[in-house]
Amino acid sequence: MINLNNIREQLQNENSNLSDLSKGLVRDFYLRLTNPNQLTKISMENWEKEFIFIYGDIDNNFSSNKKIKPTELAQTYSIDVSENELDVFSLFYSIQTYFSLFIRILSYKLLSDIKETDEKVTNENIHVFMDSILSGSYFERIGIKNYCYDDWFCWFLEDSDENMEHNVLELLRELDNYNTISEFKEFSIAHNNDNIKQMYEIIIPGQLRHALGEYYTPDWLATYTINNAVNIDKEINNNNRKTFLDPTCGSGTFIFKTIQILRSKNKNITLSEITSSVKGFDVNPIAVLTAKTNYIISIIDLINKDTVVYLPIYNYDVVNTPMLIDGNTLRIDLPQNIYDISLDLFEGNFDILTASMLEYASKDHNLESDYSKILNKLFSGTDEKIKSIIIYALVNRIEAYKQKKFDIVIGNPPWVNWEYLPKEYREKSQHLWIEYGIFGMKGRDLSFSKEDISVLITYAVIDKFLKDNGHLAFVIGQGLFKSAKNGIGFRRFEVGYEYYIGVKRVDDLSFVKPFENAINNTAVVFIQKNHKTVYPVPYYIWKKKSTKNSGLKTYADLDDILDKVNIKELIAFPSEENNELSSWISIPTNTEETIKNVLGSNDYRARTGVFTGGANAVYWLEVEDLLENGNVKVTNLIERAKRKVKKVHAEVERDLIYPIVKGSDISRWKVKSSSYLLCPHTSETKMIPIKEEIMEEKYPLTLNYLTQFKEDLDARKGFAGWEKEIQKENFHAILRVGEYTFSKYKVVWRYIASEFITAVMSTTDDEYLNEKQLMPNEKVMYISTENEKEAYYLCGMLSSHPIAFSVKSYMNPTSISTHVLEKLNIMSYDANDARHNTIASLCKEGHFVEKDSEKEKILMQINNIVADIYEIDEAQMQIIEDELSS
Repeated sequence: MINLNNIREQLQNENSNLSDLSKGLVRDFYLRLTNPNQLTKISMENWEKEFIFIYGDIDNNFSSNKKIKPTELAQTYSIDVSENELDVFSLFYSIQTYFSLFIRILSYKLLSDIKETDEKVTNENIHVFMDSILSGSYFERIGIKNYCYDDWFCWFLEDSDENMEHNVLELLRELDNYNTISEFKEFSIAHNNDNIKQMYEIIIPGQLRHALGEYYTPDWLATYTINNAVNIDKEINNNNRKTFLDPTCGSGTFIFKTIQILRSKNKNITLSEITSSVKGFDVNPIAVLTAKTNYIISIIDLINKDTVVYLPIYNYDVVNTPMLIDGNTLRIDLPQNIYDISLDLFEGNFDILTASMLEYASKDHNLESDYSKILNKLFSGTDEKIKSIIIYALVNRIEAYKQKKFDIVIGNPPWVNWEYLPKEYREKSQHLWIEYGIFGMKGRDLSFSKEDISVLITYAVIDKFLKDNGHLAFVIGQGLFKSAKNGIGFRRFEVGYEYYIGVKRVDDLSFVKPFENAINNTAVVFIQKNHKTVYPVPYYIWKKKSTKNSGLKTYADLDDILDKVNIKELIAFPSEENNELSSWISIPTNTEETIKNVLGSNDYRARTGVFTGGANAVYWLEVEDLLENGNVKVTNLIERAKRKVKKVHAEVERDLIYPIVKGSDISRWKVKSSSYLLCPHTSETKMIPIKEEIMEEKYPLTLNYLTQFKEDLDARKGFAGWEKEIQKENFHAILRVGEYTFSKYKVVWRYIASEFITAVMSTTDDEYLNEKQLMPNEKVMYISTENEKEAYYLCGMLSSHPIAFSVKSYMNPTSISTHVLEKLNIMSYDANDARHNTIASLCKEGHFVEKDSEKEKILMQINNIVADIYEIDEAQMQIIEDELSS
């Protein structure tokens, strides 16, 4: 048997023969697509429709903003084109075509020895061989049903040449070198993880996968999720025989691991028991083929020469599912077309329907005339080759549609914001958000832009595919629980207005970052159908025991991962007492009463610092010199800007130049500044900049400086909605500016931070500008005030441990937005309250001491006063201290 580990390693080795052959075939396919025949054009057009339906706008996905480097990609495959000439879309089609061919050949290699069908493939019969494995006829013949059919990746069969076929033959011969395993047991031990997924990640370049948002679940996380789902279900439902569905199965990691777990628990489980118990869907045809290959690998030792096995993985969209119209017409919506299939003649029997369609798809079908007439009408005008591909897609939809509901649903649905979904997909699924009642409470359109498609998939799958009292276990975004803006509809935990769904447990992996090269905050949720969520919910926080390693290894064993982390049990509940849709807080079990005193509301408003709209390279400056005429000589800072502009040296008036404070400039009770901002607004003009005619009169040098960047400023994307009108009329405008921007005092904190640290900032005596207001950038959140004592009182309150503990319980692990303030019960500053004035005095004193130990002593005094305000006793304060230090 072939050793998939060795194949994976050689694919990754850029100097290996296997790697060269792979890249060579991709190049062959790409070059052929530059001059395709008519059938290839049709295949590519149809593939493009599916691509757009799955991934959205092509230009957006493959733009340079997605870090696509065309020249680098071309060099990878020795394609001799310039950056502007490379068709990244055609290249992606070529790569997917190769991957589709490659894993079909792998499956052939895995099965041919078992089935005793290893054929001698030569230059003379290579085309016939390719046809048999691409069309699936070989697999059907040996008893592996529903492995593959004609699809959009078979185009090169009708558009190949001698060189291309020779290279396929060389690939086939190369893979013969990896027949190094002689026993099934050795194969199972060597292939404990999802090797096919790893091959996909090697063959599909990372920059393409990440541009499309493709991140695959680590094997250990899939195992953990499945184990807990089974254990939770077992506590409630005593039926030992469970059925499992992964509705967005991707490469099949959850399928692969589920079968492993079932087989480890029941050594005598049969092949038919596995295939009737573990099934998967995915909207992406490449993912479906990959998952089927993994299915074969997981059961290969149960297959012998005479085995017939049906692989229960289907190309299916769990959101846009078939609809039964008037009881006798099945409407199936494919990216290519909408098909209405009359069921009358088939007596409503889906098995007869699919059998008839498959027979009709064969080249020399012998279908009954009545059935044939219906299908002739359905596919009238469709090319014969294209017709078979459409039929197989329809059969997949029907087979999935007729599945009975499952005991346990598992998986990792895609995390894509509603606003980034393909337009067509949004339009077709919008009604479901309403029907399930998962749009936000502040207006439907607003909530749609904030919600994630994983929300809709979760609710749709529970409704359509999960048995009553069954369990769902999904890897999803942690923000669905913790974000004030996102997840509002998700947190209803009610499907439509018909029945409840109960959250049984949440695991929060935000601090361990399980996905390589992804910054998303991850959680695992366990839900039971037809049960109401009861608060508090068990909430488990994962943290690494050591901070030396930045992440956890994707292909480590679960036991190794669990040895490297601490999992702490907390409780979670909505942060607002009378609002179950509010974001959750998570705290130790013995602090629930304490935190309730700190939570509440206040009269203060936090704001975001000044935002240039994507033109930091224009507005961020270095002041080089103060000139005798009172103006300053400046240079724009382009080095760290995302959008580059030309570097200039200019003389400008200093009136509109301010020292700027970035998030990294803030530490506890201390603020610094190392660069400057040009702000062409005033406290009087607020969000509208100073008019050009006034600029011309009062600040002509500044206007001249800005005008030379007019084209760059007009092209900024940071202005949205009504702000675009301001940009149109005032090319030099910036954002997040109001009277509050120029307040004398601001209590500030970092937006990008894992700890809530505050400071007061005001004016500074600048060497070039004299006394000037410090200006916060967009990564700084702040509260503005004109009252010095109020500023230090607020800073002291926000610095205190009771507040810090409360904020930690609901903040995002890596960012602290303005919303953090909204949940806190902070009394407005009262000049007649001695406690308020003492906090202000202590906090101000803390701003003028340098040693951390001295600051800590002052903070302890503030803590005692704040504890008194919130009526927190010593024992509770000690728990708070312990939690903050952990």
